[in-house]
This record gives sequence, structure tokens and C-alpha cells, in this order.
Amino acid sequence: KRRIIVWHDEDREFEDRISDITVTDAKIVALTGTNYFAMKKLLGVDDTTSNYLLYCPISYESQEENWLLDIELYSEEFRADMVSMWMDEMGIAQTSALRKGFKQYRKFFNAQTRHRQVCNQPVVPNTPARLQMSIMVAIAGIKDAKPNPIIKEVLKGGLDTVTNVVYKEFVSYGIDEAFWRMVAQGMGYHEDEPHLGKLATHILLTATTRTMRQEFLAGLDSFISGAHQAYCYDFVSDWLHSDKVNSGEAGRESVALKYKDIIGMKCAERQPLVKGMDVVYIYHDTIDEAGHLEKDIFGACGEAIDELKNMVRIIANESFAHSF
Repeated sequence: KRRIIVWHDEDREFEDRISDITVTDAKIVALTGTNYFAMKKLLGVDDTTSNYLLYCPISYESQEENWLLDIELYSEEFRADMVSMWMDEMGIAQTSALRKGFKQYRKFFNAQTRHRQVCNQPVVPNTPARLQMSIMVAIAGIKDAKPNPIIKEVLKGGLDTVTNVVYKEFVSYGIDEAFWRMVAQGMGYHEDEPHLGKLATHILLTATTRTMRQEFLAGLDSFISGAHQAYCYDFVSDWLHSDKVNSGEAGRESVALKYKDIIGMKCAERQPLVKGMDVVYIYHDTIDEAGHLEKDIFGACGEAIDELKNMVRIIANESFAHSF
């Protein structure tokens, strides 16, 4: 039974040397981009017994463009470029789109340790977007290949792009543009020259509109995306919740009290409420209340500061809890 081996070389690394290559017991033919019919006729009609090495330097955007697909399906495939060897080693399908991704991020994949970081992730990259996310996850040193954990890990590194280690790695490996596209899609933040500090401001102010009417944030419209309010609010909420869980607070004895309830109590009345508690959460809503009732926000802020100072003084004097 004869053999047909299709040698794919989309980068045309061997195109100039194909005429110098010799193999035993096989004929070598090459696709040029204009001889599809001739090759199909040769392999399917004129010579159906000889072994062939078919050199293919053509890249197809879709399988429908490949005139020799039927022949390739019963033939063997061969690749000799570095990207192909990387993808074979990592068990990633060699589609045209993924190959382009590997070529674009060649610098990142030019190390076995980073191959393992991608391979050890729960999901094997099967699209260019998933490949980009896998690279960001590997650089950030996290396991969850989702936008929120990636964005959180970048922001945890600081808002200065010059000193933020994770973001500097993004830039070094050319994945920073994909990061900002992901941010724009999920959070609505996009600028010609994006900055981590402005991203953090955008997230917080957009999340704030969930509990404060937007007219009270007049002049800050450029930092707010109403369409992404829910996403930003959930992002901030999940971050705060995860930090409590990770710090161990979730498993500690705690109590939540309203400021207005405890401020009027005497020391003897407060102490039984917090005795034995590791954490005491004090709910203070002066600013929120002013926002809902359309009062003077800045005046409410001043009032809140005074009230919190008073609360801290009382806490310090009575020492009725370990942490707040």
C-alpha cells in the first residue's frame, strides 16, 4: 500500500531547499498555490501507486479552501518547524489560528518551564483567546483561567506599570494588548494609552454607581461605564469576600452591629454584645443615606469622619474587641 506524507511548512522555512532534498522510494512534489488541480489529478488519477512526499507551504484560513483535503485526510502529516514541535509536545491542536498564536507569542513559549505552566492548567487552549488567557494565567502564577482572577492579580501588583512585576511580564511577552482587550470587554475601560491606576479608578467608581446615584459623581463620567456596573460591582464584592475567606476571618467568631445602635449605649451595654468576638463589624451608613436622600454628600463625609473618630476613641478606651 502506498504512502502519501503531507509536509506542512506555513512559514516556508524549507521552500528554497525542497529541490535539494532526496528521499528513497518516494517522489517529492510541491504545492505552489496555482497547481492544486494538477496535484489532485496526479495523486488521485494519474499515479495511484507511487509513494509521495507532498510539500505544502500554504496556510488555509478554513478547510473549505483546501482543494486537497480529501487526499490529506487519508495521508500522513509531517511538520519540522519549532512551533509544530512545541504544539505536539503540549498536545495542542495544530489549527491555523492556534499556530498564529504560538508564533505571535514565540518569546513566551521559548522555554520548557512555561510549556509546563500552560499544560498544567485545567483546560487545554483550543482557541486563540483561550491561548492568550493561558499565557496570562501562567505569568500571573494563578490557576483559574478566567478574566477576574487575572485582573485581580495584576492590580495586586500595584498601580505603577513600571514597578508592577506581573504587568511588566505581560509587556515583555507581548500579551499586554490582549489583557487590555479583555479588560475593555468585561469592564468597559478602554483608552489609547491605558493605565492601571485609571483602571482601578474606573472599576471602583463604576461599582459605586450600584449604591450611589450617578448624579452625585458629576464630573467623573469618563471613569464610569453604566453598562458594566454589575460586572464591576461583582468584581469588587468578590475580591473583598475572597480576602476575608483567605485571611481566615470567615471561620472566626464575629458579630455585626449598627453604629447608630451602639453609639448611644453605655459601656456596660456594649460589652455583652461583643464579648468573646474575634471580629466586630460596625455598619455605618451616613454617606449612603445622604446619597439616597439627595443630601450634601461632602457634608455627610465630614460628619462620617467625625463619627468614626468618635467610635475609634470609644473602642480604644474600652478595648472591647480584638479586631475590626
